[in-house]
Amino acid sequence: MAGKRNVNGVLELCERWRNGSVKERTVSFSVRYSIMKENYQSVTLDTCTNLTMDIYHVCKRIL
Repeated sequence: MAGKRNVNGVLELCERWRNGSVKERTVSFSVRYSIMKENYQSVTLDTCTNLTMDIYHVCKRIL
């Protein structure tokens, strides 16, 4: 189930970017675990994008 929520989050984010004609180069996010541990990751792409699959592949690579 968590994987499906992650994909839906990426889809919604990219849709908002496209609707606002926004393109991003840096993808960053943080994951907080119940044991009070947090993991922060950031990746800067070579070019700006708002394509869902570009962002999704970056997220999969980081996780």
